[in-house]
Amino acid sequence: MHLASSRQLQGLLPSWVVSAAALTTRSTLKGARLIPPSLMYAFCFSMQAFREHQQQQWLPCTWQQLDTEVRTAQRRSRDLSQWQVRLRAPVQQLEQLWKLRLQDRVPFQYLIHTAHWRDLILSVGPGILVPRPETELMIDLAATAIAANSDLAAAPWADLGTGSGAIAVGLAKLLLQQSGLNAVGKQHAGDNGPPHRQPQVTLPKVLAVDLSPTAVAYAAANAERCGVRNTVEVLQGSWFEPLQQQKGFLGGILSNPPYIPRVQMEGLQAEVGRHEPWNALDGGPQAGLDSLQVNKLSACC
Repeated sequence: MHLASSRQLQGLLPSWVVSAAALTTRSTLKGARLIPPSLMYAFCFSMQAFREHQQQQWLPCTWQQLDTEVRTAQRRSRDLSQWQVRLRAPVQQLEQLWKLRLQDRVPFQYLIHTAHWRDLILSVGPGILVPRPETELMIDLAATAIAANSDLAAAPWADLGTGSGAIAVGLAKLLLQQSGLNAVGKQHAGDNGPPHRQPQVTLPKVLAVDLSPTAVAYAAANAERCGVRNTVEVLQGSWFEPLQQQKGFLGGILSNPPYIPRVQMEGLQAEVGRHEPWNALDGGPQAGLDSLQVNKLSACC
């Protein structure tokens, strides 16, 4: 069976609209399948809507929903020749992104400039470590500590080596929740009395520190994006250096420092070793605990 290229496909339809028959692996329609099998996975995730003819309004759909609709239509011997699918991006762009993912092993999060972490949607890109699911537990650890000592929620906290700002933003949301405040410092509905009786409230504070200017920019943008810019203060510097005046006054410190022994760096999977920043991964020549030891000494001294 002949497989048309994305350039040929673009000549048939607008770049963001393709024939439903082209995306149906079991289509009974005569003619060539327009989408190579190697690109089918990418198209599954780029599905946006479909329609049965050009005069019909677009109907939002997922790949699974479209597949069900097409199979049902085929069983009823309905004509699918006019069915169209709208994609989230032009075909040629999807093809290029898919090659970057498969051949260059670029992290998926870099390609879509997005990482999902806890209940957050964060911006990420080259130069930023993609936040890992394991670090989500750090917010739970902070919640446990605050539950045991509620005074900790009133003190500033620090996130050292903030990267994308994931931990700082997650921590800010936790502290706001524990304080009964929203992101702008107002009490939640039902908790506040008449305006003239409202007490002055102080927002919790999270100090997010990173040496990388790229990380500082991303962390600040993510704090803004997630609605906690008034709670998260992003500082550029190495570990505790920008926080000298805060020693002894912090409620807690969270950090996910580099911890991979240097000897293991060359053996990392391609997505990590080729593309993610080594300064966020390389834990030093010994057991990979160099940055952790620096943090420990700085906090104590």
